Formats: sequence, structure tokens, C-alpha cells
Amino acid sequence: LAVAVFMIFARFSDNQSRKIANAIAAADTPEKLKEMIKKHGDHPNCDFARLRLAEMLVKDKNYEEAMKIYQALCSSRHAEVAERAKLNVGYVLELAGKKEEACAKLEQAGNDPLLSQPTITEANYNAARIYDSLGQKDKAKACLAKIKLPAGPESMTPGAPGSFWATKIERLKDSLE
Repeated sequence: LAVAVFMIFARFSDNQSRKIANAIAAADTPEKLKEMIKKHGDHPNCDFARLRLAEMLVKDKNYEEAMKIYQALCSSRHAEVAERAKLNVGYVLELAGKKEEACAKLEQAGNDPLLSQPTITEANYNAARIYDSLGQKDKAKACLAKIKLPAGPESMTPGAPGSFWATKIERLKDSLE
């Protein structure tokens, strides 16, 4: 009997969690996302909702509020959310005209051994790109030098891992010469 009660409760709980996840996913405005986050803040999908909210705020040029959300998400229990938030802190600083600070944040992410290699590559490339826009070619070259892409011709095959970055990196390197 106890097992049956547990199974019923577990099924009900799972169904409730799915309903909440669907409601969060359906929220398509900052106001609706804020409402879902307030109502279901401890749901596992709320960090993803916060990420979407911050992206909407950036689109609306509300950089200050977006920055607060991204900074809080840098310590998310979801690695992919934390990684994206760390990169987006740099991007928001760039959009806000704080390019030196953006470079510092992106370099920090690019030097973090706990981040995935694609995130480290993206961070270092974008730090280099911004340094280049500031005319700081030596710093740009130093950031590019930190990037480790898959070796061999397969890295340049369209659609292969690293091919997107390999092409962008080569173009930026050429422009720095």
C-alpha cells in the first residue's frame, strides 16, 4: 500500500512539474517570465527562464537589469546557464559601451578551466574582437593565442566542431597583421 501511495504521489508530482515547465516555456514577455519566476522560483527550469528574461531585457536595451540577472546566473547549478551568463556579462558590458570591462570579463571566462572548451573559445575570440576594435592589437593577439581548436583538416570541414570558430579566428588574425 505504501508503495502504491508513493507511486501515485511521484506521478502527480512529476505531472505538476511538467505543467510548471510548460507554463514557464510559454511565457513570452518579460512580464510573464517575471510572474512565472516569482511564482515558481525553485523550479529547475527557472534559471533558464531567468536567462531568457535577461535576453529580452538586453533586446529592450535594459542593460542594468539584464546585468543583475546574468551576474546572479553565473553561479547557476546548471552549467550551461552559468557559462552563457558569464559570456553574456561581457556582451552586455560591450553593448553598454564599457568595452574594457567587457574584455576583462570575457578574458576571465576564457581563462576559467571549469568552463567547456567551446565557451572558452567563444570568450577568448570575443575578447580579441573587442580589443581589436579598441586598437589594442597585442592584447587581441594574446587572446587568440589562448584558443585551442581541434587539429587537422577536419576542423575546417563545414559543420565540423570548431570550423565556425576556425574561420572567424583566421579572419581576425588576418586583420591584426
